[in-house]
Formats: sequence, structure tokens, C-alpha cells
Amino acid sequence: MPYINGGVRNPDGTPIASKAALKRAVSESPASVEFYGTSGLGEQFAGLLSQTPDGVTLVVVGPDPHTSRRWYANVMRTATGIKVS
Repeated sequence: MPYINGGVRNPDGTPIASKAALKRAVSESPASVEFYGTSGLGEQFAGLLSQTPDGVTLVVVGPDPHTSRRWYANVMRTATGIKVS
């Protein structure tokens, strides 16, 4: 199972402030949460969480993976929806 590192943001480009806010956004509107990859190497994905490739775990650091690593989450698309842990 591949892992892709990155961050998440709202449709307006602002970072998601907390893991609780990410869970709330995913439950209310998963098509509005955008993931962006940060690795210079390996497999990459950038796009809406609802379009996450099968079998891929997105490792999210927030609110900004480059400057502020206050929370972490694993995000995966399952048959029943988006799972945030």
C-alpha cells in the first residue's frame, strides 16, 4: 500500500486548522477538501480527497506541512467513504 505525504486545504486555499476540522470537513463535504503532495520523490497525488486512488494512504501534516506541523492524520478512501484516523 503506497503512502503519499502532504497537506490539505479548503476550496479557498486556506489550510485546515486541526484534525477535528479535517474530520468535520470530510463528513460534511469530502469533495471540498483538497490534498497536495509535498514529496520530491516517489508517487504523488494532488486533488480532492474524494478522488484519492484506491489502496493509497495520504499522510497529512497540518495545518501546513512546510511551516507548522501541529497535527497529523492518515486519510484513505474506502468503500463507505473517506476515513480519517
